[in-house]
Amino acid sequence: MKLQRYMLLALILVLSLTGCGTDETAGKQQETAEKPNAELEKEGQEIKKELTAQADGFYKQFKDNQPEGYLEEDVYSSLSTDYNLLAQAIDSSTMLTMNANDEIEKNMSKLKKKIEGLPNEKAVKVKENMNSAKNVYEAVFMEDFHSLMNRLDPTDSIENKVGSFLSNADGLDTNKVYEEAESSLLLFESEQYLASKLQANLKKFEANFEGEDLEELRSAVEHADSSVKTQYNILQRFLPVFVDDGQSPEDLINNAYSDFEDAKNSMENLEESLRAEYIEE
Repeated sequence: MKLQRYMLLALILVLSLTGCGTDETAGKQQETAEKPNAELEKEGQEIKKELTAQADGFYKQFKDNQPEGYLEEDVYSSLSTDYNLLAQAIDSSTMLTMNANDEIEKNMSKLKKKIEGLPNEKAVKVKENMNSAKNVYEAVFMEDFHSLMNRLDPTDSIENKVGSFLSNADGLDTNKVYEEAESSLLLFESEQYLASKLQANLKKFEANFEGEDLEELRSAVEHADSSVKTQYNILQRFLPVFVDDGQSPEDLINNAYSDFEDAKNSMENLEESLRAEYIEE
């Protein structure tokens, strides 16, 4: 009986020690599991401070350069590019799409509130994703690409300057044709601006892309720029004085259309790869 009692006591002791060990191990496991969360909370809080400081910096830049009604085009272009990287990563509805002081101030204020309300875990993800190829494309390139593509099809007699000019110039006398050409060239400055902006942003952000995505981005920008230059050349052919390089207007139109098609295909391939969806307003 004594032996059985000793065995029973030993068994109870072993079980109690095992239980204590289990509780201690569970406690350590729980502490380990909670530690990353605590670190995540701390990291998230620090990142929210960084994001808030960025937003404040953008607002200060806006106020420092604020003339009456709108910003200078080069200031707005630089500010909106950097600001939209942050806005797109948090809430695309706060992005700057219009160079108007009221609109800029409203969206910047809205973004600041969005940052303040970010859960810490989401703040960490925002910082991780802000410089991703998808976010950079959607924030910096996508709107300009689609705006330019809508104007670059030479067969479009409404949106395209060359197509519209050729349609309007049919049957006009020589002087009227000259006037139409000059007017179209002035209006074509918006296409030139978009093409140059895409070129500048390609140089600034190409390190955020890699492999086939980078090749498609380069192709889209280069072919779009080539189409713009060719179409400008076409319109110049209808001025009183122009430099004749031996190419016929028909050849130039075909080249411009080919570049437009190549740019559009590369843009669409890139958007499919990045899963970037353009929603036209």
